[in-house]
Amino acid sequence: MQPGMMTIGGSISQPRTLIQILTLRMKQSTSTYLTTRTPGDLASLIKTSETTMGSCWSVATYLLSGQTTGVIGLHVSDRRKPFKRAMIPVPDEHRNYLVIRINDVQALVIVEHAGGFYNLYLSDESGVYYSLSLRDLVIDSDYNIDLELIEGLNGTLVANQYTREDTSDLASSIRTVISLDNGGFWEGLLPPDEDINGDTINCEPPNCSLHLHMDSTNYARLGVYSTESAPGIIVAHGTIGIELSTNPDLFISRDGGVTWEQTLAGSWGVNLADHGGLMVAAKDYHQEQSTVLKYSCNEGYSWRDFTFSSTDITVYGVVTEPGQHTTIMSLYGGSWDNFKWTVITVDFANIFPRQCDDQDYYDWRPWDERTESQCLLGSSITIERRKPQICCLNGRDYDREFDYHICDCTSEDYECDYGFARPMYDYYAPCMRDHAIELPNPCADGKNKTYMANTGYRKIAGDVCTGGEEILFQRFEAPCCGDDTLPPFFPPPNQPGQTVSGKVASKGPLAAVGALLGVACLMALVFLAMFIIVTLKYRATTRNYIRVATAEEPALFGSSQQDTPENLASSPLQQLAHLLPRGCVAAMLIRNTKATSSGRNSSLTLSKCPQMKSHYLIQEQ
Repeated sequence: MQPGMMTIGGSISQPRTLIQILTLRMKQSTSTYLTTRTPGDLASLIKTSETTMGSCWSVATYLLSGQTTGVIGLHVSDRRKPFKRAMIPVPDEHRNYLVIRINDVQALVIVEHAGGFYNLYLSDESGVYYSLSLRDLVIDSDYNIDLELIEGLNGTLVANQYTREDTSDLASSIRTVISLDNGGFWEGLLPPDEDINGDTINCEPPNCSLHLHMDSTNYARLGVYSTESAPGIIVAHGTIGIELSTNPDLFISRDGGVTWEQTLAGSWGVNLADHGGLMVAAKDYHQEQSTVLKYSCNEGYSWRDFTFSSTDITVYGVVTEPGQHTTIMSLYGGSWDNFKWTVITVDFANIFPRQCDDQDYYDWRPWDERTESQCLLGSSITIERRKPQICCLNGRDYDREFDYHICDCTSEDYECDYGFARPMYDYYAPCMRDHAIELPNPCADGKNKTYMANTGYRKIAGDVCTGGEEILFQRFEAPCCGDDTLPPFFPPPNQPGQTVSGKVASKGPLAAVGALLGVACLMALVFLAMFIIVTLKYRATTRNYIRVATAEEPALFGSSQQDTPENLASSPLQQLAHLLPRGCVAAMLIRNTKATSSGRNSSLTLSKCPQMKSHYLIQEQ
């Protein structure tokens, strides 16, 4: 047994080599790529995705149309309705579009802008209005895209982006980022604390992180690998540092990309089997020829060797049947000297001493460590997984259990709406009005008396949360003020916002009167909105809120009764303290109170919170 290999309780049989096949001489293969020489050369490109929803068809068709002027635009038809032009917020010239994914709730589209830069955009549920998700995505000249949609985990994306405008040195200007909320927020990959030898890795985020080789940078290595049959497990080649570099090692994440661990040194061909219970790795052709492969039944915590051939072979890949339900793996490779392929099939069933039973599984819940709710995209999912320290067989007929429930809405369930943006990588910054993007004016023709005021936020497509803080981000009906005045932008409470500028149609002596009436109307709406919001906030659920005032502040509450927690809890201000959010910085001192029994001064402070989900705080100091 190798050092560090777990003890299973009994001897482990060796895998069986089933078949060795020598094929005919290799043929040179060719690949075809769809490219556009100039925007005007492409007449039209239609991509259609149809999804069955109950008894009807949901159809999303995206049309890339070229015009003789050389200007192209993206048009969208939802459920076979008339085409509408897609509203993409960055006004730079569009050279090309790459539709990454279309489903019944969202489209992921990459736009090639002038200068050869690519940005990733996310649509709303209509497919018409888009928000910027990630700038400077890495794509090579053959349209190999460094963007991976992780299988088995809804909403988890991994991508490479350029860290500076100079992209001449490809590997030295790339960093890897991950999103756990369908592209709403991106952050770097956490580096492991130790390498495979147990030595400490000195790498402190955000200036240092893990970076992965992907489609445009993997040099024919394994890219980012995940499978529906093993949710939470991600395998990839990467390097640790400020930016991506060459000479990668093999890394694994067992929690959906939140944390990572170095599992093997060098470059390997890897695949999973038995619903993620078996992992097989073979030295790929970037290393020397070999007769030995490695396998692990504990999610890569330790590895065993198996001799699969009597002669050295250069391995080009490790494959298994779709679904990864069996224990059979195939390696293909050979020697370039005689131009022949060798395919070797190995059955690993003998390494498992027994079939798994109910006690061999545990409940795993994917969640974003930045939040306290343990929810992703508005839901909490519990997934059954085999305990990694137990090497038992899941079997072909294993059916993984899932438990699913809906979460209350928080700010993490929302992204900036079309025409609004926040600084990249500043997750807690509010969505600010982007005046470079023109928004439609529903009050321009004077026919509408009311309109749906925009808060600057929209729920992330595919997010299923309900209740909670949902009311704070929803559009609400507001009156039109003036015959031709662009409606104001109403941000959620305490979110810095800017009023969209517009013109007043009146002229002559009545212009000043009209302007004053417009200002008065606007102020009335603001006070009305503040009253409604404070009332709703008072009635909101107490989930994720803390009680910060204590029985040591009777003077603040003006209580003439005995200073007991019961009496204090009945005062209006104390009741409001039950509803106050966590973690805000104090901004304004309300009132000092008497010294506490500990001898320190105590005060209550009212503050405005920078976080989207936080509004007011009364905090003891």
